[in-house]
Amino acid sequence: MKKLLLFLLLPWMIACQKDILPDPKPEPEPEPSFVCGISKMKDIENNLYPTVPIGNQCWMKTNLRTGKYLNGDSIPAGIPDSVWPRTTTDACAIYQHKPENDTIYGKLYNFYAAADPRGLCPTGWRLATDSDWNKLVKYLDVDADTTFDGIGAGHYTRVGGTMIKDTTRWKPHSDPNLRPTNSSGFTALPGSNREFNLGTFGPEGWNATWWTPSAGPDGNWMRGTAYFTSEIARFKVDRRQGCSLRCVQDLNHEF
Repeated sequence: MKKLLLFLLLPWMIACQKDILPDPKPEPEPEPSFVCGISKMKDIENNLYPTVPIGNQCWMKTNLRTGKYLNGDSIPAGIPDSVWPRTTTDACAIYQHKPENDTIYGKLYNFYAAADPRGLCPTGWRLATDSDWNKLVKYLDVDADTTFDGIGAGHYTRVGGTMIKDTTRWKPHSDPNLRPTNSSGFTALPGSNREFNLGTFGPEGWNATWWTPSAGPDGNWMRGTAYFTSEIARFKVDRRQGCSLRCVQDLNHEF
């Protein structure tokens, strides 16, 4: 009798068990889409960088400070001043060797690191090229000269320098026309440079420099501005020079 009762109840028991099974896991929420000026960029070391739209480009709002390439390899650092001029492979440094300057100004990289094929900018971003800087300065100053191709300084824009500089940390200037406005939102701080021939750093508050990955037989292109000028200049310098880096993407880019 008991076996018969169990046989009769078994289908009902199975049906009840089905009814009390846990609900399937909910579908994960889709990651929010990247919005330039609101979203932040993240590098291989999970450092976060605010972003800013300028024209049809999206720029990092601060300088790169990663100490690793995209494959996880470390960039040589901590190189003494006396050794830096003899370094002909990739290297990076912190301004004045002070750890707090890493967060403030980002790192200074020689050209070997900036142009290394292992890459520094995360997926969907690129190291700002000569062409990217041309677009930036043309957006800031429609009359900017982007045809200069000499070895010395090329004055791309005579007004863009004040528009890209943050309003803090720069050496003061008595001329109001040369004072930073940061009206572009680029927020350039005077992260200076590391001299290729001396291994020392430029004066505090004086200038900002950025490598592009563009190379040439007589030097490599970089951009720079200083406290005493409203210009963004273009230079060719020795690839041992230490300069800052910025990553950029097009505003219509999709990851």
